[in-house]
Parts: sequence; C-alpha cells; structure tokens
Amino acid sequence: MGILNFSERLYTLDVGEIPQTEIPRIVDPNEMDSRKGVILCYEPTKEQLIQLALIVWQVATRERNSLRTGTSRFSVAECRCTATRNCLKRLLLPFVEGDQDKAGDLCITLLRENKPNLDKYVKNWKIVPRPNTVWVDEGNNDIFICQYNGQILVGLNPTNYMFSYTKK
Repeated sequence: MGILNFSERLYTLDVGEIPQTEIPRIVDPNEMDSRKGVILCYEPTKEQLIQLALIVWQVATRERNSLRTGTSRFSVAECRCTATRNCLKRLLLPFVEGDQDKAGDLCITLLRENKPNLDKYVKNWKIVPRPNTVWVDEGNNDIFICQYNGQILVGLNPTNYMFSYTKK
C-alpha cells in the first residue's frame, strides 16, 4: 500500500477527477462586455498536486538526463529539474514536520513507490513553452492546472514552460 493513493487517470492528465469551479469572467470592471462568459478553474487536492509535482519532476529529470553535461541546454534542463523537485519537496513539508531533508527523502520514496506508473506514462509527457495568455505569478512557486486551446497544461510558477500529456 502506498503512502499516497495516486490516481491512474491523472498520470495521463485526465482531469475528470479534479474539482472544477466556474467563475464569471471580468477583464475590465468598467466594461460590461468584458464580463461575458466564465473561467474554468481547477482546484486539485493536496494529493493531486503532489502526484502532478512528482510527474513533472520526472519529466524534467528525463529531459535533463537526455542531454550532455556542460552544455547550455543541460544547464537550463538542470534548473527545470531542480525547480520541479523543489516544488514537490514544498508540498511534502507538512508530512515531515517541515524538515527539508526528510522531504527530500520522501521525494525518493514516492519515486520508488510509483516508478511503474511513472515509467508507463512519463514518455508521453513533454515540456512546452508557456503560452503568452497563460499568466505567470512571479510571487510564488505553486504548481497549477489550466486549459489552453482545449488542451490541459500543468504549470509551475514563475517559470516560462509548462507540461503537457499527449495521448498516443
């Protein structure tokens, strides 16, 4: 039995199990026309966020491992790998009473425990540039889910890249 019960569907970025909320669109409060329509917001649980953070960490790790050390592309990939792992560690801090070292150890435990599913699905994930219309919150390092042109994307603030899953 695993530490956390991850969803098989979420490995494929199927967000059907993630709570969603529609909020009214307000682009310009002074223009009534800009208030037409709604925005779909995803509200993942802590467990779902941890699963997504584990997945994107492994996608970033796969990319880094495919590059030659010492190159500029490797340096960029190394920064992505570190950022995604730090996100996972932050999410795990409450489970280990705020101990950074134990959170790092828990990352490895989660990786080992979920390796079969990660190996099965991570090859269909890729890193894509963040679309200009997807906002960046410079003030935090949160992981989030959004929809862009009908595709579900996972983002990590304040980065300029996102993660997508391609069903094959």
